[in-house]
Amino acid sequence: MRVRADRTMGSYKAQIPHLLSSPNPNAKTLKTPLLNPGTPSTRRSLLFSLSSSCGFALFHGKLLQSSFMDALASSFDPVSQAEKDASSVVSRRVSEAVELLERGKELQAQGDFPKALQFFTSVVENYKEFAFSDYARVGRALALYEVGDREEAIAEMEDVSISLKGYPEVHAALAAALYADKHAPLLAENQFAIATLLDPHFTDLSYVIETKHWPPSLELAAAKKAASLSARLCQKVQKALLQSDVQSKNDKSPVTVADYGSQALVSFVLQQEIPADFSLVAEEDSKDLRKDGGQETVERITKLVNDSITSDGSYNVTLSTEDVLKAIDSGRSEGGSQGRHWVLDPIDGTKGFLRGDQYAIALALLDGGKVVLGVLACPNLPLTSIGATGQHSPNNEVGCLFFAEVGGGTYMQPLDGSSAVKVQVTAVENPEEASFFESYEAAHSMHDLSSLIAQKLGVKAPPVRIDSQAKYGALSRGDGAIYLRFPHKGYREKIWDHAAGCIVVTEAGGVVTDAAGKPLDFSRGKYLDLDTGIIVTNQKLMPLLFSAVRESIKEKAASL
Repeated sequence: MRVRADRTMGSYKAQIPHLLSSPNPNAKTLKTPLLNPGTPSTRRSLLFSLSSSCGFALFHGKLLQSSFMDALASSFDPVSQAEKDASSVVSRRVSEAVELLERGKELQAQGDFPKALQFFTSVVENYKEFAFSDYARVGRALALYEVGDREEAIAEMEDVSISLKGYPEVHAALAAALYADKHAPLLAENQFAIATLLDPHFTDLSYVIETKHWPPSLELAAAKKAASLSARLCQKVQKALLQSDVQSKNDKSPVTVADYGSQALVSFVLQQEIPADFSLVAEEDSKDLRKDGGQETVERITKLVNDSITSDGSYNVTLSTEDVLKAIDSGRSEGGSQGRHWVLDPIDGTKGFLRGDQYAIALALLDGGKVVLGVLACPNLPLTSIGATGQHSPNNEVGCLFFAEVGGGTYMQPLDGSSAVKVQVTAVENPEEASFFESYEAAHSMHDLSSLIAQKLGVKAPPVRIDSQAKYGALSRGDGAIYLRFPHKGYREKIWDHAAGCIVVTEAGGVVTDAAGKPLDFSRGKYLDLDTGIIVTNQKLMPLLFSAVRESIKEKAASL
């Protein structure tokens, strides 16, 4: 799917259910009466042969009320008691259907898609004689999509797009599903083109955002796909970790074939999905791999990447070793405050990866120096909450994918692709009830300073120490209340170590600042210029935490 210059197709959130809200007053209206063609026609049926503007209002908070229908019925004088009775029955059935649709829409807005599905299905199955049952089919399709029955959802939307041809919202919803789940960009492009032709407002960024008639978020779909494939590659390597997999970089931190393979794979997928204006700021380059003795490692990386591409089945291509090296080196962008840049840490938490503990594939998108999208694939993070009891799942139910876009909230789903759930940071207000995360490695953060801060706050629980940005993911779903990171003097934080995690937490209701209370600035290239460290918590705890941090920093400085 091509990306337009104004990024009409790729700048918005893919919250498909919202496509039913806030109709455009200028959009095309159906000329079909509320009774479907083929229904036996009597004078009583004329009571309900209303314009589609009334019908479509069913999904926009302007539902036909029973009092209105009763008024219509009473204003028409039937010629017989039988006709009066028939009119009353139809009026009652319309009122029942309207109530079911209203309830389904409310549940959908609340995110309770399984219950919403029940109400929409009831209208579809029990009120087929009314044309507005087609709108219930739209609601049913979108609810099916959210509960994970994507195949049936897309089939339903394709079918209903014929009967409701002319409504841009329906075509936009179908476009989103075709792109994100069917990987059919050309078909999706055609559907969205129909939407824009029917309603030119769809080409206007401000209109699309305001009314939430969002086309598919190409960037989010591509980022989730890239991170998920990379996670599978890393899982495969970790299971068969060999000593020869580990090299030594100049800074002495370990790097694995999975690191390079992950970066090559993410770079490849992003360029396949969104080739226009591609820019990637990433941790690795191929310098060490191109040295004498690196050919065997390069060949192993190439095989891993090609195996991952083949297993996915989306791309009919085999990469050469040079293709893989070029893909790795495509991450040499410097980022900055201009333009759009992907930011990648192919394996955040390499030491955790080597120990068999936590690590993450962290991918974010910068637009004008601001993080607008983030994905964290955490292959070893339990699907249920972690805490002081440990970071491993007793049932081996692990593998989480966190993703967030600006204004769209944060979601978590299993790496196997099951349904996503919206997550929120903890609402705890009392520091004594809070728990906090910090880096596993003492070399990565000053544990003594974190301990002093916890004492001043009155935190009773011991720290939970885990590697990587998996901490951000765990915090976003409420596993802990605080994350403290205070690097040793002389260390400069890189943007890929925090970009994805930052938006995952903030969109879940959290706050991420440096030790001076300033938001993290990702607009200055590869490095973050920070005051002392990074603090993360919820809105209610931040004032107390910030005060304890400042006091502790001063006290520690005075003791030196």
